[in-house]
Amino acid sequence: MASQHNDDLFLIVLNRWRSLGGSIEIDDDARDRSVVEEGDETGLRNGVWIYLIAGDGTLDQVKRLDCTRGCVLDATFGQPGREGIESWGDWEISVDRVEKSESCKDLVDLTMVQIGAGCEDEGSQETMLNARAFMRRMEPSWDEVLDKIGENLTPDLFGAENTEVKACVKYEDDGNEFIALVDVGECMYVCTFLTS
Repeated sequence: MASQHNDDLFLIVLNRWRSLGGSIEIDDDARDRSVVEEGDETGLRNGVWIYLIAGDGTLDQVKRLDCTRGCVLDATFGQPGREGIESWGDWEISVDRVEKSESCKDLVDLTMVQIGAGCEDEGSQETMLNARAFMRRMEPSWDEVLDKIGENLTPDLFGAENTEVKACVKYEDDGNEFIALVDVGECMYVCTFLTS
């Protein structure tokens, strides 16, 4: 791994997922999957995909992480009142605002919610993420995040003009999908860019 500072949050998230009864697998360039046990995370960043697999009761525990989440920007459909943002064909951009609660109060909690949602897609019980990008820290700046998801995007388009980014991480960045999780203190945001 690059350094302990760069990957501390990565390791915290993996251990938190295990504490909820989940498991972790990695694959190499040959797409051979292997289980990653606690303490055996060295080299995870060299894999292609990381798989976070829900165990018995994992998703029930994730659902206890209570958070109110609402979409505040959706550029797929060019919603009224979002001047300067239009439908961009194969590009989809969205921003969700997540209200903090006692059980969902930081980026680690929010990451568990994201992983749980991914595991529930199509009943797969697992989600697959880019091993090199997952939980990489980003510069705490709206510019850093918004430059990744589109042109002419500013925080005022989703009601965040008076916020200061305290921390942000990549959740996914695989060339077709980019997701950043952003903590501004009073609440959090999930910023997503999809292309096909």
